[in-house]
Amino acid sequence: VRMPRDKVAVIYERFLKKTAAWPNDDGLPPVSYLSDLMKKMPDRAEEIEAIRDLYVALRYRPVMHGYDRDVEMFREKVRGFRRLKKCEEPV
Repeated sequence: VRMPRDKVAVIYERFLKKTAAWPNDDGLPPVSYLSDLMKKMPDRAEEIEAIRDLYVALRYRPVMHGYDRDVEMFREKVRGFRRLKKCEEPV
């Protein structure tokens, strides 16, 4: 029997592909990595923060009414996130 994949994990993996130019070489947990990216990329911090906050809500809040809507919002935020490029210099 095949277990269903964790939707939030799949979406987060897509986000990591978009941030591959600035990889998580230190193996930070997702929230720490996203916060670190926000510091390195202040011009992108607002959109990274929105993704981080949705990730936290989906991971650490009890599954309640609106969960599927939040997963879809997380998917849309990641889909709309422009891939980071190495030429974007960190602070």
